Amino acid sequence: MSRVAVVTGGHSGIGRATALLLEKQGVRVAVFDLDGEPSVDVSDPAGVEAAVAGVRQTLGSVNIVVNAAGIAAGGLPTDDHYIETWQHALAVNLTGAMLVVRACLPDLMAGGDGRIVNVASTEAFGAGRFSSPYTTTPPLSTERSFRSTAG
Repeated sequence: MSRVAVVTGGHSGIGRATALLLEKQGVRVAVFDLDGEPSVDVSDPAGVEAAVAGVRQTLGSVNIVVNAAGIAAGGLPTDDHYIETWQHALAVNLTGAMLVVRACLPDLMAGGDGRIVNVASTEAFGAGRFSSPYTTTPPLSTERSFRSTAG
């Protein structure tokens, strides 16, 4: 039986490379991306739930989640739009990863061999100038937290 993966941010960069590699290995891949068809905003809870339901209908249960969607965001904390930039970065980079995992979690657990991969920048381990919204948001421990909570 073929495995099914959801790859966020799969229309460019690491997400695209990951989606192509998984497809090459025989995995059926659904890409969640604003630039995709359908367009999926990972920061929208209802949109993520609908997209995962669509994947289940067309491809089957999700075995693999790769959270590669992310936006670079920064600026000075005193900038006029800093709070909006901060909130948007959190919504996409951190909350988006959680929403996708949360929506796929029943499938991931049911098979007993579900996999979650959260892609993060090395910026998560440093403090780049003018990039605190970005460096704060990588979902480095999301899967560990879900795994320990879900059993």
